Amino acid sequence: MIVYVDMEHDRLREDKALWQHFSTKTLETKYRLEEIVATSCLIVRYNRLTPALLRDLKVQAVVVGGHYTALPHYNEADLAGVRTLLQETAWPTIGLCGGLQLIVQMYGGTFGPMNGSSFKADDPFTETPLPPDMMALTEAQAQNTRQEQGFMPVRVMQQHPLLDGLGTEPVFFQLHSWEVKSLPDAFQRLAGSQLCEVQIIAHKTAPLFGVQFHPERFDEDHPDGRTILANFFKIAQITSSMING
Repeated sequence: MIVYVDMEHDRLREDKALWQHFSTKTLETKYRLEEIVATSCLIVRYNRLTPALLRDLKVQAVVVGGHYTALPHYNEADLAGVRTLLQETAWPTIGLCGGLQLIVQMYGGTFGPMNGSSFKADDPFTETPLPPDMMALTEAQAQNTRQEQGFMPVRVMQQHPLLDGLGTEPVFFQLHSWEVKSLPDAFQRLAGSQLCEVQIIAHKTAPLFGVQFHPERFDEDHPDGRTILANFFKIAQITSSMING
């Protein structure tokens, strides 16, 4: 079994359209992960995650999802289980988008709005642009926004098993206007992009990884997200016979 940690804040329940959108994406991610790894994926809300739960379920790997709400607005007590997971590194874990930023913060790094960004969300709880399938940027916003949105390439800086089968400029789905500002010493940078220097990171000794993009949002024309997730599950020692493709 694998676990997908749903990191979206409960405050989104106040906006039915946003809550439905992100709930649908969470379910879609669950099914996509199950298709890749050919085993069951349990969705666990971030405030219900504990190492004891992972041990009881004999979890093989953990995927920490992204989130629309800015991390500083989370109750620290609700994040205790996820922080313990990332600290113990007892389970192979990959953080997606905001999940990457949480990992960086946990190990002493920093993150914030992308350099030169003038984007300010109407909602004071987030600096994240709305997903393109909910609201396209206006021309004025696009000219004054420092962000990555849609399928975009990243530049591979060094080889790693997480990147097996990918070229020097794989393409992934991006949706963020925040970035890592300083990378902790415990991590190595594997890839960056023209607008965002830190796109893929790997812990130097533990099976802990982070990506700034959303690999789960792959499609037939952009399959690299599926490849990097499959590589992660192989690193997690979920046998190759269980991996499709």
